[in-house]
Amino acid sequence: MRAALLALALLVLAPAARAQETMLILDASNSMWGRVEGRPKIAIAREAVAALARSVPAGTLMGLMAYGHRRAGDCADIETLIPPGPVDAAAFAARANALTPRGRTPLAASIARAAEAGVPRIILLSDGIETCVPDACAEVRALRGRGVQVTVHVIGFDIAEARDRSALACIAEATGGRFLAAANAAELGAALAAAAEAPPPPAQPAPQRAQAAGETNLTLEAVEIEHGPSVPVGGWTLIRLSDPPVPVIRNDGRARPALRVPAGRYEVQVRAGTATLSERLDVSGAQQTHRVVLNLGTLRATAGLVAGSPPTGGNWTILADEAPGARAGAQVASSGATAAQFRLVQGSYRVRFQAGLAAAEADVFVEAGGTTTLRLDLDAAEAVFVAMRGGAPVPAQLWEVRRPGEARAAASSGAARARFVLPAGRWLVRVREAGEWRETEVTLRAGQTGEVPIPLP
Repeated sequence: MRAALLALALLVLAPAARAQETMLILDASNSMWGRVEGRPKIAIAREAVAALARSVPAGTLMGLMAYGHRRAGDCADIETLIPPGPVDAAAFAARANALTPRGRTPLAASIARAAEAGVPRIILLSDGIETCVPDACAEVRALRGRGVQVTVHVIGFDIAEARDRSALACIAEATGGRFLAAANAAELGAALAAAAEAPPPPAQPAPQRAQAAGETNLTLEAVEIEHGPSVPVGGWTLIRLSDPPVPVIRNDGRARPALRVPAGRYEVQVRAGTATLSERLDVSGAQQTHRVVLNLGTLRATAGLVAGSPPTGGNWTILADEAPGARAGAQVASSGATAAQFRLVQGSYRVRFQAGLAAAEADVFVEAGGTTTLRLDLDAAEAVFVAMRGGAPVPAQLWEVRRPGEARAAASSGAARARFVLPAGRWLVRVREAGEWRETEVTLRAGQTGEVPIPLP
């Protein structure tokens, strides 16, 4: 009888306990290497998570999940680091400190992973919008529509664009949760505490600076990596965040601009090669130097017809996947070099190469201070079509190539000897000579180069 009563009590208490569970989902995508007040956002977030774990009331049931910390470009990179249960502050701090941002921002999938596991309450900390599905808010609404009951409180950390804040707020509103914006470390700690209904972390004393009478001699400089030497840049922009904002300099090309400015809050933007970064800072005291860490790495890329073939010329396009300062899908660089080299902010990118009608692409992760080497193979042929009659070449007026079964030409040339880079396989080649069109089918092998005779009657 006693065992039966105990079992009944556990059945009654289990749903009540689950109703108190919270999952904290931490953004560990590559954009968390961006900086707030001179510090990486991931470092600020680690400290905020540790402070929250120390401050929650005894008996709080909370778990920790993270996305984007293991693989670049993988929307399935979501991991439950700590299942919901009584909070172990040391474990929370250790798991948060071990995260290294690398990947994408699968907000909807992370929420679904926690909610479908039965967690009724989620705190989502993100510094950017969804990068894996077109509309995260619609995905979350659909989740609720399937009967999955979950409340999501969303903390937007260092979200500058109003449309991005609206996209994150939509997720919270769709689930009856709250959206909280945080622009710096203190606001992030307060927002986490408010979402978790925990005591706010103790206020940290602000760094003491000698206060000037009202103006500061401000020097701006950029370094490629932490503790690296100062490097030249393409242009500086400094905006005083007054009401209304006041530009101080725009696209100033000096390596280390020295300015005399009123004390206050500013936004600094810097261009360096293909990289554009912005961050906010407080200016005070008689002298101040603000150093922007660009976190640049090198990407070296070549492409060929097939594996082992010499590099071939074409056009390179670099698109941001998860990179600070660039929206997903935005073009950040291009080149027509055979052996292309790009200086990129640490992050995930999609690299595309096209030569003629052949193309290839790949996802890469570029690490700050390192060199990433990429080789793309087109599985293509480089053919020079030559019109032949009686064993001798004859001048052609126009060439067209198309795939069998397709009505329109894929490419054309007015050269007497037409050079095309084409994917391997079957092609219909049309040549206009002496006012008449002739058509021949050819099969090209991957890696094939040189002349391809087109016989004429």
